Amino acid sequence: MLIEPRDNSDVYGIMTLKDIARKVIAHRRKLHEAHVYEIMSKPVLSVTSDMPIPFAARFLTNFSVSYAMVIENNEIAGMVSLNGMVDLWED
Repeated sequence: MLIEPRDNSDVYGIMTLKDIARKVIAHRRKLHEAHVYEIMSKPVLSVTSDMPIPFAARFLTNFSVSYAMVIENNEIAGMVSLNGMVDLWED
């Protein structure tokens, strides 16, 4: 889930199942008592919509993340994941 910045000085964040597992379940917290802003990861990496898949995959793995925002015409066009790249990859 992509989390919008709170204000102009903040950046986008992302909350993944990994964040929930590491920051809620591993600490035996109750999910309904956890605030998104305390468990999300930020900043979110971004790639351009015209970036070749091999470069995007290398970029994400270099930072040990699985997701990135896709930017097109200076706007968020969507999200991309390593799983999605693997599913779409054709040799």
